[in-house]
Amino acid sequence: IKRVIAEAEAMPEREAIHYAVLRAMQKARYGPDELGHYALAFDAYCHFTSPIRRYPDLIIHRMIKSVVRGKRPSDEFGHLQALGVHCSETEVRAERAERELKKLKLLNFYKDKLGEELPARITGVERFGLFAQGEQIPVDGFVGLGALPHDLYDHDPVARTLVGRRSGMTYRLGDPLLVRVLRVDFDRREIDFEVVRHRGIQRGNRPITTRRVGSSRRGTSESAPDSRGMGGRRASGDRRGGASRPPGRGSHDSRSSGARGGRRKHR
Repeated sequence: IKRVIAEAEAMPEREAIHYAVLRAMQKARYGPDELGHYALAFDAYCHFTSPIRRYPDLIIHRMIKSVVRGKRPSDEFGHLQALGVHCSETEVRAERAERELKKLKLLNFYKDKLGEELPARITGVERFGLFAQGEQIPVDGFVGLGALPHDLYDHDPVARTLVGRRSGMTYRLGDPLLVRVLRVDFDRREIDFEVVRHRGIQRGNRPITTRRVGSSRRGTSESAPDSRGMGGRRASGDRRGGASRPPGRGSHDSRSSGARGGRRKHR
């Protein structure tokens, strides 16, 4: 893992690679078991301290102080296990609340900036569109197939790409984009983007008003000109393909849901 991260440092896709590696790892949890640290390849590991002084830090500090003072630290496994579960659950709730607050702040910031363009990178590729994050301001947005240039798109879930059959244009994880803010939805906690430029290729000055229509092939979707000029709010055609903006698709947050890889363990 360290080698992958090191090799990615010189790549423009490094942020997307870091994110993909992080999400592939199991969420760390506090506990008294000696499980080591997978990412660091350590057989023995203890989460000791941090600048913000989490409660698990204080537990370890108290144990160390007991040893320094010649006393036997508490080693009640059941009690420590219960503390670990409590601290893990509390951390998850705190991180969820923090993400929600940041998301609301960003939505509020962009609510009056419809039509504004910003540099971004692709952080997710799905059959129904792309997820992207701003490079200067870390706002996450969705690019539906209706907001991509008119083409027939093949989705490769392994390579994580959308490839236009006619143009040969490939959208892949980590690719740089110039996107335009299309829509801010407070109820769904989402922002919609449209692609203005990809890999330096200009898509024109007017908004890309396209919508997705179905394809007879599974895993293939087509975006077509939309006379309504609404960026593809509706979808039609093959039901297997789904909509360009599937109901309840949720959001794609490029930040981690917490520390992963078993980095926090105390004894």
